[in-house]
Amino acid sequence: MTELALHATSGFSMEPFLRAGERIILRPCLPQDLHPGRLVVYRASEALVCHRLVFKTGRAGACRLYVRGDCSLSWPEPVPFESMVGVVAAVARRDGKVSLMDSPQWRLINFVAVFLSPFSALALTALEAGKRLLR
Repeated sequence: MTELALHATSGFSMEPFLRAGERIILRPCLPQDLHPGRLVVYRASEALVCHRLVFKTGRAGACRLYVRGDCSLSWPEPVPFESMVGVVAAVARRDGKVSLMDSPQWRLINFVAVFLSPFSALALTALEAGKRLLR
């Protein structure tokens, strides 16, 4: 992928962070730019899947991503970097708001979500409340 791409979400594996019908904007990314909490989109068979990066191993030529949906109780799933389509740069919410994933607040929220998943519903609610208090 060499440019931005727009995709509609479906399913519930990333609830409550991503809800069915929301749109995600993808951009390319190099292995060294990936960090825990980043939302990555990869190809699994014929489907595109968006999950949260828990950790990665290796470097550029032999990088392996370990990802998990926020609702999952299972261990992170290994995905070869070559299967990656891109990272989520922004989320267009159903209410019209846009969340920019590279902003400092969303980088922190995404990082914290790695450690709180599958309790991310509670965590996201608490972080959103904290964000409103800081305004």
